[in-house]
Amino acid sequence: MVICTCSYCRQKLVSVNGVLQPGCEVSRTTRSNHERKPRRQSISTLSAPKEKDKVEKEEVKSKSKAKATEINLPTPLIIQLCCTLVVWLNVKAGVSRDISNKILRSLQFIIFTILQLITVGIQSSLGIHVAFPKIKIPGDVRTAYKYSLGSSEKLKIIRTACCPTCYTMYPQPIPWCCKWKESIRAKPCNTELWRKQQFGKTMKWVPKTLYNTQCLDSWLHFFLSRRIIAEALDTTFFHTPAAFGADMHDIHDSPAWKDLHTFLQQSRYNLVFGLYIDWFQAYGNKIAGKKVSVGLICLYCLNLPPHLRYKPENVFVVGLIPPYSEPDTTTISHILDPMVLKVLEYQAPGKSVQTHRHPEGVPVQVRIVPYIADLPASRKGAGFVSIKGNLLCSFCKCLTAEIEILDLNRWATRTGAEVRQQAQRWLEEGTKSGRDALVTKNGVRWTSLHRLPDWDPVRHHILGFMHNWLEGVLAHQLQTLWGIGRDQKNSEKLDEIDAEETFTDMDVSDSADEAEKLQQEIEEYEALAAGIGAMPLGSEGDITPRGSPAPAPMDVDVRDYGGGEDEDPDDGSYIPGENDRVAFDADQLTQIHTGLAEITHPTWVNGPPTNLGEKVHGKLKAEEFLTIFSDFFPLIIPEFWWPGANALEKMQLKSFYDLVASTNIVASFKTSNSEAEAYTSHYKDYRQSIQHLYPDFASKPNHHFAMHNEWQLKYWGPLPSLSEFPGERMNGLLQKIKTNRHRYDLAYTMLQKLILRCSTLAALHDNNYGNSVDKDPLIQKLTHILEPEDAKSQLLNPIALDSTEMASIQAKSPPVQTHEYAALQDYLLFTGCAYRTYTDIPHPEFALVLPPIADRPREINVNDHTYSCYSSHIGNSAIQFCDPKTQRMETGSIHLILQMPLQGFIRTFLFVYGHSALTPAEEQLTPYPTHSRFMTKVVGAVFSDTVFIIEPQHIITHLTTFKRPAGTFGISREILLVCWALNRGRK
Repeated sequence: MVICTCSYCRQKLVSVNGVLQPGCEVSRTTRSNHERKPRRQSISTLSAPKEKDKVEKEEVKSKSKAKATEINLPTPLIIQLCCTLVVWLNVKAGVSRDISNKILRSLQFIIFTILQLITVGIQSSLGIHVAFPKIKIPGDVRTAYKYSLGSSEKLKIIRTACCPTCYTMYPQPIPWCCKWKESIRAKPCNTELWRKQQFGKTMKWVPKTLYNTQCLDSWLHFFLSRRIIAEALDTTFFHTPAAFGADMHDIHDSPAWKDLHTFLQQSRYNLVFGLYIDWFQAYGNKIAGKKVSVGLICLYCLNLPPHLRYKPENVFVVGLIPPYSEPDTTTISHILDPMVLKVLEYQAPGKSVQTHRHPEGVPVQVRIVPYIADLPASRKGAGFVSIKGNLLCSFCKCLTAEIEILDLNRWATRTGAEVRQQAQRWLEEGTKSGRDALVTKNGVRWTSLHRLPDWDPVRHHILGFMHNWLEGVLAHQLQTLWGIGRDQKNSEKLDEIDAEETFTDMDVSDSADEAEKLQQEIEEYEALAAGIGAMPLGSEGDITPRGSPAPAPMDVDVRDYGGGEDEDPDDGSYIPGENDRVAFDADQLTQIHTGLAEITHPTWVNGPPTNLGEKVHGKLKAEEFLTIFSDFFPLIIPEFWWPGANALEKMQLKSFYDLVASTNIVASFKTSNSEAEAYTSHYKDYRQSIQHLYPDFASKPNHHFAMHNEWQLKYWGPLPSLSEFPGERMNGLLQKIKTNRHRYDLAYTMLQKLILRCSTLAALHDNNYGNSVDKDPLIQKLTHILEPEDAKSQLLNPIALDSTEMASIQAKSPPVQTHEYAALQDYLLFTGCAYRTYTDIPHPEFALVLPPIADRPREINVNDHTYSCYSSHIGNSAIQFCDPKTQRMETGSIHLILQMPLQGFIRTFLFVYGHSALTPAEEQLTPYPTHSRFMTKVVGAVFSDTVFIIEPQHIITHLTTFKRPAGTFGISREILLVCWALNRGRK
C-alpha cells in the first residue's frame, strides 16, 4: 500500500508514524489512476456541498461573465507577425523545423501568459474584468507559412516522370520502360520507369524519377505583381544606352543590348533572360563517401538593374536536375525541352499576365539571350563538342594542334546561322555513325536551345569569366607554371587542375574508336602526371616546389628562338633555356608567405591563406585566385625582379605584369573598346612570354578561349556582371537547405524550400520598399529589423529628422575638439554652407549654426563595406578617395569619424590622414610608375601633415597595404605599398 495525495485523497487524513497527514492509503494501481485522471472538483471528506452553495457559485460566475469587458486585439496581425518571424528564422537563418515548431509553441505560451497577467492586473487594481480574444499561433512551421508575410501558394511546382538514364519526359500515362532512341536505327533505352515504395504497411508502385520544375506562368505573375519590379522595369525601359565606344558599366550599355532595342522598346514587359546551368554537390563535401550531384537551371531577368538582378527572390529557378547520372550532350535536350517549350509560348504577340500596374493582364514576351555556364555545361547546353575534339573552340574554327598560335585572324569565326545549319543536319541524320562523322567534321550537335528562334549559338554563348580566367588561366599560372600548390606525393592535384578543361565531358554517344582514343589519351595523361614531381614546400631544395614534367608533343623548343651554349643572361635578346625557367627560391617563397600574412586588407575581403601552396589550406576558391593576383601579389612579387634586374628578371616581371593587367581589365565592372583592345595586347604578350619562359608546358584550351575576351568585352560589356558567381551563390543556398538525404525527393525538397525562402524574402524586401498593398506600420517595423535597409540609403541618402529626434541625438553626443570644429567649419564653408560658430551670439534669425557636439563612431557601413578608424582596424581605414577640394584621387587612412545633425539630417564626416608622397628620385627607383596597371604606388610609411575632410560619397575603395623596411627598392626610409585594385571599376 502507498499514500495517495491527489486532490480527492488529500481531503482525508492518514496516520504516518503517529502523525495525521492529508492523504489516503491506497494500492499502487489506484494511485496511478488518480495521478492520470485527477478530479477537477475537490470533494470534502466531511460532507458534500449543499445544492444552495452550487447555485450561488453559478450565479457569481454568470454575473462575472456578464460584466466582463471584451478587449479587441488585431489577432490576425499578431499571428502574422509571429509566423513571419519564425518563417524568416527557418528560411534565412537555417533554423530546423523542429526548433521552429518549438519557437511557435513558445510564442503561443508567452502571448497567453502576458494576456493572463494583464487580465489579473486590471482586475486586481481596477476591479474591472476584461476578456481577451483567443490567439491561436500555428504549432507547425509548415502551417505558419500560410499565415506569414510571404506566401508561396501562388508559386507552383510541376513534377514530371522522366527516365533516370536519358531523362526523357513522360507525362501521363507512364510506360513501364523508356522508349527513347538516340537515332532511328538505335536500340531503345529500355530503362525501367517504375519502382516500389513503402507507404505505411503497403507497397505501391511510383515513378522511379521525377523532374521538378517551377511553373513559369505562376512565377511571372508573382514577379510582375511587385511594385519594386514594376519601377525597376520602368528605369530600364527609359535608360539611355552609352554612346558607341564610351565606357560600359553594365549590359544595358552594351551593343548586345542595343541589338535588342526593337524588341525592348515595344513594351516594358518584353523580358530578356540569361540562362545559367551548373551542377553542384548536394551534400557539400563528401559525407560517408557519398557524392550526389544536382543540376541547377535558372533564368536571370536582365531587364532588372544589377543591384536587383541576382537577388534570389528575383531569379526564376527553372528546375533542379535529379541527382542521378548527369545528362550528356544529347540527353541534355530532354532536360531543356520543358523550359524551351514554355518560353516559346511567350513569343510574339506574347501571353497575358497580371501585373502590379495591370491587374487585368498585359501581354508579356520572353526571350533567352545569353547562356552562362562553366565549360562542360556550356558545351552540353549550346551543342558544341568537348574540347577533346579537333575543333575545340565554340567561337572560331581553331584546331587543337594550333592552340599555341596567337593570331585570331588565322582562323575563320563561327556564325550563328552556320552552326544552326550544322546542328540541323546532325538532327536529321538517322544513324549514329553519321552523326559521329558530322560531330567530328563540324564540332556541333543539335540542342533544344536551337528551337529558340532568337537565340544565337555563337554570339549569345558567354565565356564564363570565373571558370575560364580565375580557375583556368590564373590557377594554371599559380599551380602549374609556378608550382605553388603542387604536391609530388599526390599526382591527383594536377588532375584536379586540368579536369574541367580536359576530360569532363564524357559523351556516351562517342563511337568505339573515339572511346579507345580517349582511353589512350587518359593513359598518356596519367603517365605524364606521374612524371610530374614537386618538391614539398618544407624541403631544402633551392627552387619552387613545382613540377618537372616530361616534354609534351606541343612544347616549344627553345632552340627555335636562337638559344645556344653561349647564352648571356644579360643580353637583351636572351631567351631562357629549359633550366632557367621562373622559380621562387626558398627565401622568396618565405617572403611570399610573410607578405600574405602582413598585408592589411578590409574585413570584407577574404585574404588568401598565409601558407599558400601547402596542402592543409585546401582548394582555393575562384575569388581567392582573383584576390591573390590582383590585390596581394602586386605588392610582393615585383620586389623580386626589379632592383638591378637582368634580362631574364625583366622578362619575368613583364610576364607577371601583363597577366595582372589582363586580370584587372577582365575583372573590372567598367570597360570600353579601348580597354578591351588593351586586354588583348597585354594577354598576347603574356602568352608569348610563358611560351618562352615555360617551354615544357603546353597551352591549355582555356588559354585559347581567353583570346576571345576582347570580342566578349566589346559586345557584352563588363564580364563580371554576366559571370557564374551569382549562380554559384544559388548553389550555395541550395547546399545549405536541410533535407532527409533521400535521393528520390532531394531535388523536390530543395526546390520547394528555395521557393519558400524567395517568396518570404520578396515580401520582406517589398515591405522595406513600401510595396505591400495591405501595408501595416507594425509589419514594416518587423521587416526593418529582420531585413534592414541597405546602409547606402542611410548614409548617402540620409533620412530627415524632426526637432525631437535632433534634440535627442544632440543630448547624447560628446563635444567636438576646437581644432576639429575649426576644420569642419572650413570644409562646410568650402561646400557653400556658411555655418556660424556657436559662440558668436546672438545669432540672426534662420542662421546656420554649427553645433559643438558630434557623435564619434568607430566605424560606419557604406555599400555593405565597413570603414573604420585607424585605431580600430587598419585594413578598414585605408582608402582611396576623391579630394572634394581638388577633385584628385588621394590615398590615406581614416583617423576620425564625426556624425552630427545638420539642417534636419545626420551627416557623416571623415578625417583622413593622407599618405606622404615619395620624392621624384625615389619614385624612379620603384617599378610602379612604369607599370600603372598594377594599380599600386609607393608612399612613405609615415603619414603626411595633410588632413582631408571627406564624406561617404567621396570614398572610392579600400586599399591593400604592405609596409616594407628601409632599403627596399634602394629607398633609404620605410615605405608603404598601397594597391587600389579592389575598386574593380565600380567607381
